[in-house]
Amino acid sequence: DMGIIYNGVGNRNHLVDPYNEYNGKIGIEYRGNYSLSLPQKPYNFELQDNAGVAIDSSILGMPAESDWLLLANYNDKSFARNALPFNLFDSMGHYSVRSHFVDVVMNGEYQGIYMLAEKIKRDSNRVDISKLEQLEIVGQDVTGGYIIKIDYWDNSNSWQSNFSPIGFPGLDVHFVYYYPKPETIVLQQQTYIQNFMNEFETALYSPNFANTAVGYRKFIHTESFIDYFIVNEVSRNGDGFKKSRFLYKDKDHADGSYRKLHEGPVWDFDWALKDMWGGSEDGSQWMYNNLNGQDVNAPGWYIRLLEDTLFTNELRCRYDDLRRTILSESYMHQKVDSIASLLNESQEWHYLVWGHMGASTGTPEVQAPSQTYAEEVQRLKDWLTRRITWLD
Repeated sequence: DMGIIYNGVGNRNHLVDPYNEYNGKIGIEYRGNYSLSLPQKPYNFELQDNAGVAIDSSILGMPAESDWLLLANYNDKSFARNALPFNLFDSMGHYSVRSHFVDVVMNGEYQGIYMLAEKIKRDSNRVDISKLEQLEIVGQDVTGGYIIKIDYWDNSNSWQSNFSPIGFPGLDVHFVYYYPKPETIVLQQQTYIQNFMNEFETALYSPNFANTAVGYRKFIHTESFIDYFIVNEVSRNGDGFKKSRFLYKDKDHADGSYRKLHEGPVWDFDWALKDMWGGSEDGSQWMYNNLNGQDVNAPGWYIRLLEDTLFTNELRCRYDDLRRTILSESYMHQKVDSIASLLNESQEWHYLVWGHMGASTGTPEVQAPSQTYAEEVQRLKDWLTRRITWLD
């Protein structure tokens, strides 16, 4: 049973208040990889009727769906490391996961601050691509929609690329089926998306890769690739290129022309926006070419894309435009401050429960852990200033 109490902006919510935002059954399970090893657990939950059947419902003003997430913030003591990049990607004009901060009480025990967030799904209000049925296996039908990702993989849920990144011979890269799910995607659909990705990579690594008619641009939506690059480099997010990296493709047009591969939504920033050992002790270092992971390798597409003068010029112009608006120091600092202001009371309860302010949470940070929430917020703002200065 789950209830949500929300009495509106500026109004206090009490545990004895009625459940006025949701009041009903859910199915709930653990989620995450590294985050699941930490004391504050992240969860998936599904809204259900009394018979246990999934139901769609709007929560906190977000579009109706049945599947939702409770993202834990144990590894992010500022609570802003996911919220800020999500906001930036949305402000760039792309779908980005919607979320709200919530205080969670489970079985009578306070569990701290969570982000109640959308799950990345094919949906008209989320990743807005065509529904792909199992019988759609030929012609225009089979061309979309697909969501794939670079992430943890096994032989049952993925396939291996035919290419290794430039400068990394022998590095194996795998693509994971996300939508349709590995257990429901049929052979003809697997074959189609594998061939499409192979055609894209063949064009990307060909001598004519920069040709606007027959090169990589025939296959990818360059604007989304540029914005994805910018968000993940501004946040210095190593995971953004080799883990939790989503891509999607919609059904082709009726005349046979391609619907191109989009990059995004952005995801998973709890190891980002901080100084880490291993080459970025001062807010420096590019992350797009840090491809060889302990468990997941990344495709080195940006190494090749940045050899195209047109792409680099578009990237530079886009970055310069955004620096005047949402990538300005004042905008990003204001976003961090607004999150800190919203959570200033709850963060005290959060750290009373978990007790890890001033202690390491596992990420190899350069500086000693912050001793107060105010120090952590200021450290994030200072880091953003150093990072954006280095990128400039």
